[in-house]
Amino acid sequence: MEVAIIFEPNFVGEVGPAVWIINTPTNRTWFENQRGLDPGSAVFSNVEIPVADEDVVQTIWTAQEHHFDWKSIRVYGHALSSNLRLQLGDEGVLTPAQNGFIVSRN
Repeated sequence: MEVAIIFEPNFVGEVGPAVWIINTPTNRTWFENQRGLDPGSAVFSNVEIPVADEDVVQTIWTAQEHHFDWKSIRVYGHALSSNLRLQLGDEGVLTPAQNGFIVSRN
């Protein structure tokens, strides 16, 4: 399963099937208008903007617990830093992507 974790405060686009998105008025409206999302999808609000690397790591680990069958996790709105590489190196292959990065299972 592909999981999207979105830290962009005003996300526009299509992702799926599982989505974790930071709680802002724009993102809540986007989330409520989506159809066919995985039941484990969520709007989360325990992260402040600007987002810290530690919040990204914790959100990835929480998403992994809810989506045990994940194959990749695409993070939007937070760049892959050397600190994240250190903390997430055991989680899989880390690949920079436009406006974020991807964690893929080995």
